[in-house]
Amino acid sequence: MWNIEIIKNPWDDVLYELVSKTKNKFCFTSPFITEAPTNKILSNLKEWVDLNWLTSIKLPSFRRGALSINALDGLQQKWIIKNVWNLHSKIYIFDDQKAIVTSGNLTNGWLINNFEYGLLVKDEMVVNKILWDFDILYNDKNSLDITNEKITKIRDLLDSLPKIKEAKIDFDLDLLDKISEEEKIIVENKLRWWKKLVFDVVGDKCKTIFYMKDLLAFENFFKSIYPNNDNIEAKLRQQLQELRDLGLIEFLWTTKKWIYKKLW
Repeated sequence: MWNIEIIKNPWDDVLYELVSKTKNKFCFTSPFITEAPTNKILSNLKEWVDLNWLTSIKLPSFRRGALSINALDGLQQKWIIKNVWNLHSKIYIFDDQKAIVTSGNLTNGWLINNFEYGLLVKDEMVVNKILWDFDILYNDKNSLDITNEKITKIRDLLDSLPKIKEAKIDFDLDLLDKISEEEKIIVENKLRWWKKLVFDVVGDKCKTIFYMKDLLAFENFFKSIYPNNDNIEAKLRQQLQELRDLGLIEFLWTTKKWIYKKLW
């Protein structure tokens, strides 16, 4: 019989207690994370414990307060954080002894206020299977490091946008899917050269979900502006990656090719 307990809100005390008892490695996945619970985790985590974190970088998430640039920056100073564009799971693993699988992100709303539901797994065999799956995703070539340089670029972009008076991160989840038209114009004015050009073409000519072939349909247009570039497709892929790192485009992987989703 598996050793499993049901966890319901509030479950913040359970999380922080397990963090404080972790001896070697703490792993978690959470698309949304805010500063207060992050600081609480860091204050409970022993300084020698290794921390591995997977999240999902999207500019709308930062804008609506669901993902904190300060929390991300604070963690990145000491640990490697990775970006998984299609991440939706919320998993917390404590050494190889216990794991929480839940609907709750690492924000006070999801830890305390909302009705969330999860399981605390204490069965060693099951925990090791969860950890195995986590490690596969963490080490996947498409799970990219969130570097200090990327954080700086995102922060610069966020600082250029008007402040949102109230971020209702626990209720207006539809707002997390895209930035507004006003925000899009400001972002557009911050971009330069190739990045601005690709951003404009994607915005004006592509559907919300698009393929590389949709951009390559305008290869002659790109060539007319940059006639000395002999590999337009490679340049487009590079610029899409940079827009992804800014949280403006989401990469969706199929078994054969990348599909792209614009977040405005």
